[in-house]
Amino acid sequence: MYKASVVGVDDERTILEITVEEPRVREAVARAVRKVAGRVSIPGFRKGKAPRAVLERFVSREALYDEAIQAIVPEAYSAALRETGVKPLDDPEFDGLDDAELENGEPLVFKIKITASPHVKLGDYTAIKLDREQREITDEDVDQALEHMREARAEYVPSERSVVEAGDLVTADIEGYVDGELKESFSAHDLQVLVGSGQLIPGLDENIAGMNVNEPREFVVNLPETSEDGETVDREVTFKASVKDVKIKQVPDLDDDLAKDVGGVDTLQALRDKLMHSLRHRALDDAISDLSKRAVASLVTTSEVEIPKLLIERQVAEELRNLQGKLRDQGLEWEQYLSARGKSEDEIREQFRETAPGTVKTELVLEALAEKEGLTPTADEVSMAVFQMAYDAFGDDKDKLNKVVLDPGMRAVATEVLVNTKALQFLGRACDADPESAKCDQCASEAHDSEGEAQE
Repeated sequence: MYKASVVGVDDERTILEITVEEPRVREAVARAVRKVAGRVSIPGFRKGKAPRAVLERFVSREALYDEAIQAIVPEAYSAALRETGVKPLDDPEFDGLDDAELENGEPLVFKIKITASPHVKLGDYTAIKLDREQREITDEDVDQALEHMREARAEYVPSERSVVEAGDLVTADIEGYVDGELKESFSAHDLQVLVGSGQLIPGLDENIAGMNVNEPREFVVNLPETSEDGETVDREVTFKASVKDVKIKQVPDLDDDLAKDVGGVDTLQALRDKLMHSLRHRALDDAISDLSKRAVASLVTTSEVEIPKLLIERQVAEELRNLQGKLRDQGLEWEQYLSARGKSEDEIREQFRETAPGTVKTELVLEALAEKEGLTPTADEVSMAVFQMAYDAFGDDKDKLNKVVLDPGMRAVATEVLVNTKALQFLGRACDADPESAKCDQCASEAHDSEGEAQE
């Protein structure tokens, strides 16, 4: 019913020639006549019952043909993409439909132009063998992890000590005066401050440390500010501070109780063993991630692909949007950024244009690898990825979550992320010069024991 072939390339746009066989054309015209007739009121006839000759007095033949073509083209276009294997990057441009004659007993032949996703000639990734970092986890690493756990569960408890020390959590009243006038921007009451953490204006921490509880102290701090002529000058601020109470940090003991609380195991030694296993896996994951990135760089170098200008410009536009979004999040205006950099938007675009080919080529190579190795994510995997992204943004709002999970744009983004992730994971395994050392003996042993128990 449809035939298609690639007949040329014009300025990076692939030209497809599509043939629609005459029976399909005749059928489309007949349906168009019935459809249009059903919409038009013609005196003396019920809707849809007027002969075609009468119908054409009220509706032009061109309108009938347009109706038929609108029914033919989407089907023919989809069939052409399937037959040729061309993957479009933009909307098609049609040629040969404006003056098409649909009732001459001949097939309908027309052409389309599209920017096609380029063919990637992958390098031989099976020949890439890289050494993976072999990092040994030591008892000192476990000690540090344990200390982080203790610190995370630290509590600040009231202290009878009257002198403030660095590391104390204090409640303080602070008033700041400039030229004898109280400034609200430099003042706070019942302010909780972790002394020495750098939370306060430079100079305050040093003066609060060493203060006595309920003994006010007055001191002067010189704060730098920019004058009207752009010069940096010191502004003298007089602070009056009073500490109301002091709390000291109390960390849990390194014992079996801590092991039960944070690790769900009975003894401290069991917690140490669990941490050792976990840290080894983390180090292994980091090493595999590093190896996969090096493998990608090697594969990109040995792969061949002609990158369309369209993809370069899309990458530039995306980089620009990302930069502008980050600046907005930081409360900075785009024009302020350009002024501070001393560059125009076109110059920023040109900078992105220099790096865009490398970024685009990497993405194309990973996509080609994923397709060749069957790493395309399933619909369920895409749904889960979209759900996670939506949950991070909207929480458990079910209406929004359900809507976002079905959004084509979000699914496309999630699919791209999953493809890249799967391709990187594949290379991390396939390009490892010593894959045996990446296996965890403990996990293998536990899996074997579980299998044996299940068989029993």
